[in-house]
Amino acid sequence: MKKKKDSMTIMIVPHSDKKTLSFFLDSKKISIVKYGVIFSLFLILFLTFNLIRYINLIKSENYKLLQENQNYKEMEHKIKEYNQQKKQLEDKINEVEKKLSKIEELEGKLNQVLKDNTFKIQDYGLLQQKTTGLSSRGDINRGELLLVLNDLNEKLAEKEKNLKNLSEALMELKERVDSIPGLWPVQGEITSYFGYRKNPFGRGREFHDGIDISAAYGTKIKAAANGVVIFAGYKAGYGYTVIINHNNGIQTMYSHASKILVRKGQKVLKGQDIAAVGSTGRSTGAHLHFSLLHNGRFIDPLTYIKKQSDQD
Repeated sequence: MKKKKDSMTIMIVPHSDKKTLSFFLDSKKISIVKYGVIFSLFLILFLTFNLIRYINLIKSENYKLLQENQNYKEMEHKIKEYNQQKKQLEDKINEVEKKLSKIEELEGKLNQVLKDNTFKIQDYGLLQQKTTGLSSRGDINRGELLLVLNDLNEKLAEKEKNLKNLSEALMELKERVDSIPGLWPVQGEITSYFGYRKNPFGRGREFHDGIDISAAYGTKIKAAANGVVIFAGYKAGYGYTVIINHNNGIQTMYSHASKILVRKGQKVLKGQDIAAVGSTGRSTGAHLHFSLLHNGRFIDPLTYIKKQSDQD
């Protein structure tokens, strides 16, 4: 006995006087509809699952951004305090330089007095107290002159000692200030800022741990501050890189260089040439990738180093 094939008739009966519609579905069409429904259900489940994953990913990214923003605000506050201390140091240096100038002027006068055999004591206000009671003509005998000269030598020795101490203090202050990154390493336009950005090599977003400054291939890269080179070589992803250690847990990093001009362990000065602009490592073209770390953590260089317009 021949098996009867499955079939189905779907009828649509309108409430109006319009003609009743009927659709006949044989077994083949029923199978197509059945598998179509199953496929649609799986597609809906797949899309729903990925949508939930994407929403959770967005929430996670937003949370990370909020955390990073909070950390940046705290760091900016610390950097603001540090810059205020830097300004105080600079003001102190200016004050010390003025005092040094006065002392050098006084020292010059004292030296001139010692070299001048025909001087009159009354010409120098510093010695007027020592000449009280001397002849109104300004003439003094040999014994009195010897006493005044001995007093002059003592005062000069004291001034020289003070001058030396002030000079050492000034050098120490200058060293501290010059060890704070403040110089733009290369002149050029910022093409990529610090923080999350669109991945230039593919889809999605990635964290950019510095700023990219465009510059011609071979342009000399300068040290942002005094320090000691702790790395000079090839670094995965960054290409030829120089890392300089400064005071107070601060480090600066210069990447994608075409040539390195310093070696590990070398002391460098603010503004000294340390490398040349290139496009080594994970790079899209000639530029400097400049990063700044504080206690091992990447921070935005622009919150620490003055912008080019401020340095001009």
